[in-house]
Order: sequence, then structure tokens, then C-alpha cells
Amino acid sequence: SRAAALGVPARTDAAETLLKAGRPAHALAAWADALLKASVAAEEALADRGFPQGEYEALIAWIDEPRRLVAHLTGSPADMPAERAAAALSLDHVEMLLWRRGSVAYAAAATWVREEGGEGEEDGAPGAEHRRAARAMAARPAAAAAAETGFRELSRMLALARARGKEAAAEAAK
Repeated sequence: SRAAALGVPARTDAAETLLKAGRPAHALAAWADALLKASVAAEEALADRGFPQGEYEALIAWIDEPRRLVAHLTGSPADMPAERAAAALSLDHVEMLLWRRGSVAYAAAATWVREEGGEGEEDGAPGAEHRRAARAMAARPAAAAAAETGFRELSRMLALARARGKEAAAEAAK
């Protein structure tokens, strides 16, 4: 598969051992840890190659896999709120998965904007960067979609972190 070619693990030996031992939450955490680590190297490799569209989509799909598995196990919709995903996966893992998805999407969008935006204006000209980005988004709509995905996922991650901070402050005040 494309994801395997990118080095993204379908499941790790540690996760397999934990599953066989009847510890699915621990197995899911071990798998998510391995996937998060591998996704960084995969992102770097894709950036070096200009984020080929199909490989970008495969990496995003693999980053989403723990959330889809949690949704399947809990009978929840795949786009469930992060708080509900955390019922089966730790809040730290949910935050990290949102961060990775957003980060990969932003990196792809930035790469595509650089590739498609072209030259033609002096970098210091007022509004030049905005015009270059607009040309890139028009030439490659996937760049706009990736930028929107990055914004949405990073916003979700920040909202979850803010909620956790408020809960911790309320707990400390008791």
C-alpha cells in the first residue's frame, strides 16, 4: 500500500502483543505512538518530493486511522468530537493526531502554493504574497482544501487543549 511505502505502520509488534493480551486500549496507544512517529518521517519525504497528491491523501488517511478505529469500536461517527474519541484513546493522543493531521495539511498547502504561485512580482511589493497564494489556490484547488483542513484540525486541537487547561485549573482550585 502507499502508506506502507511511506513507512506508516499498519500495526506494530507491540500493539499486536497487547491486543493478544486483551489490552486493546494499550494496543491502540502503542499503534498511535508508532504512527505519529512514522508520520513525521513520511511528511519530510513527501515534502522533498513536492507532496504528490495521492501520497498526501494516503498519509492523511493513515493519520485518521486511529480515530476511525475508535469510531468503529464505540459505534460513533468517524468525525466524532475529539472528547468522545478520547474515551478510547488518551486526550494526549487525540491532540497529537489532530496536530499531525493539521501539520501535514499545512505543509502540503505551503508546498503547493510555492510550486504553483510562481514568480513575477518583487517579493517586497505590497500584496505580492497574497496574489501569489491566490494564483496558486486557483491553479491547484487541493492547496486551498489542504489549508482549510490544516486550519480546522489545528483549531480543534487548540480547543481541546484549552478545555483541558480549564478543567485542570478548576481541579487545582478545589
